[in-house]
Amino acid sequence: MQQDSCWALIGAMELENVPVKYELPLDNIKMIFLTALFEKYQWTMLLLPQPSFPVSHGWWASDFRWINIVDGVLIPVGLFVDTQIGSGSQNILPRVSLDNEMTLTIQPPEKSQTFSLLNNLDIVWYLHYVQTEIGVEIRSPAPKTNPAPYISDAVFLKLEDLGKNENAATVSVGMRCIAIMGLWTPQDKIPVGVFGGIVDIWSAGESTVEVSSLKLYSMAHDTYPKPSKPEMKVWG
Repeated sequence: MQQDSCWALIGAMELENVPVKYELPLDNIKMIFLTALFEKYQWTMLLLPQPSFPVSHGWWASDFRWINIVDGVLIPVGLFVDTQIGSGSQNILPRVSLDNEMTLTIQPPEKSQTFSLLNNLDIVWYLHYVQTEIGVEIRSPAPKTNPAPYISDAVFLKLEDLGKNENAATVSVGMRCIAIMGLWTPQDKIPVGVFGGIVDIWSAGESTVEVSSLKLYSMAHDTYPKPSKPEMKVWG
């Protein structure tokens, strides 16, 4: 049974405090598995391209759910880049936890009340990792790459520093970020946005805003009211 294989994998990965219930439906087991993975590996779980599959749904062409990570739907960005994101960064980066198959909650790191998002970037060069039906594309300002839609309207959560890039000679340090699309604040005052994948950015300047919590959706969907404009600000 597939359920048995999932429980065996959970045991082999030494994930802690996972209740074993063989009678559960497979999707429930996947959620338990994924919750434990996020608890242990944090941002390593989100080193993923922006899902851009040919399924029309909401604002972006994607029907991706976080539970699809367990199915191996997305190709990890770590196959293409070197990264230092891992257990050593968990104390300085915001904490991420899985709410349900559509929603993650991001909260400040320990001993902090807020965390920073970057906006109004003066981007000199970027590499945006996007997965389509044919594989992972690395999009950039280069003429022969596909455009990165809405990238100018995104806000970013920085994960790690990067070195120089020859295409951005005036910028000494780059940064690897999570792109957050369509960020806005509904009536409950907790900002929400849509996962836009990993973006490597070399910027000549940016602004920061502090938030105390953030809901990150796997895709845009119709269960909450939409802002009138994608670039609508989330802070007063």
